[in-house]
Amino acid sequence: MISVRKKGGRKPYRELTFVDDYMFCKVLQNDPELCRQLLVVILDKDIRKVELVDVQHVLSVTTEHKSVRFDVYLNDDENTVFDLEMQTLRRPELPRRSRYYQSITDIDHLGAGMDYDELPDTYIIFICMFDPFNSGRARYEFRSLCTEDADIELEDGTRRVFINAKSKREDISPELRALLDYLCGESPSSGLTQYISDSIDRAKENRRWEREYVTFEEKLKEARKEGREEGREEGREEGHEEILQMFRFLKEQGRTDDLDRALSDAEFRRKIFEEMGL
Repeated sequence: MISVRKKGGRKPYRELTFVDDYMFCKVLQNDPELCRQLLVVILDKDIRKVELVDVQHVLSVTTEHKSVRFDVYLNDDENTVFDLEMQTLRRPELPRRSRYYQSITDIDHLGAGMDYDELPDTYIIFICMFDPFNSGRARYEFRSLCTEDADIELEDGTRRVFINAKSKREDISPELRALLDYLCGESPSSGLTQYISDSIDRAKENRRWEREYVTFEEKLKEARKEGREEGREEGREEGHEEILQMFRFLKEQGRTDDLDRALSDAEFRRKIFEEMGL
């Protein structure tokens, strides 16, 4: 086993849980059946089969637009698309972020010459370790309804779902309640949560994944150091902050090679800043 000490807030690989982005992605991206069961519990919807589109699916309209790396991106046998995202930090822009994820998913699936009715139904799902709308609900599901008459639905095939792990657990299924309890640190108490727990135990024995995690964290540490040094050279605090934003941006997208290149290539950093709109 690779020995890793806690430094600079880094969590050792063996202490990662399902809510940590790296473990969340690794476990789900390698087990479509676990993804299916998780979707069934979250959506309370019968889903017979799912398949992963690819690992760390990255979409961008053009090089001038912000790219998106989806955590877990799936299709089912009815041509429905699902995007599963883990959110541990409260961000006020989360609703608009879900809007952008929805729009770029549509563009990815509607090629030139295709009809609009070929767009698949989509679910953009954020599993939040906080209450995104401060109303206590366990699940917030949004679809397009008429403002004047809520009985009239636009029927555009889109759903955006936000799961609140910190809810009061009222009026939800026992399976979803067990999942939320597990996300908050309690022992597995259902078939799904035991499945997740067993998958994580196996993941922690995967030395290749552990090496990837350690390598990426070391590169991120080096990137932070480079950011501090460049900030001092530029003589301004905002230069330091922009560089840290860039490194966080690359980390969120899993762009390990680009992070490594950004450490030593000032011109490449400028291109990333342009991509981010900075």
